[in-house]
Amino acid sequence: MEIPLKIKICKNKQFSIIISKLPELTGLINNLIHVLEIGCRNVVINNCETDLKITTFEDRAMLSTLQTFIEAAYFSINGQSKGLKF
Repeated sequence: MEIPLKIKICKNKQFSIIISKLPELTGLINNLIHVLEIGCRNVVINNCETDLKITTFEDRAMLSTLQTFIEAAYFSINGQSKGLKF
């Protein structure tokens, strides 16, 4: 499975991840939004009709967000959570 993903990095330390919303990613995107709302501070989530845009002005928050997305995608696609719940 391919997941369309864009990463924008600006000079003012603003990082954005833009994920295209595909029907097969609905569950993954909902899980990601839920995890980010609970676990990541200083992250702005714009849930638009065609894509999901996650923005932060902190380096560590963006790396954490990207790692969370990759982990959630991996477990969602492979169906192996090994005790982790998203």
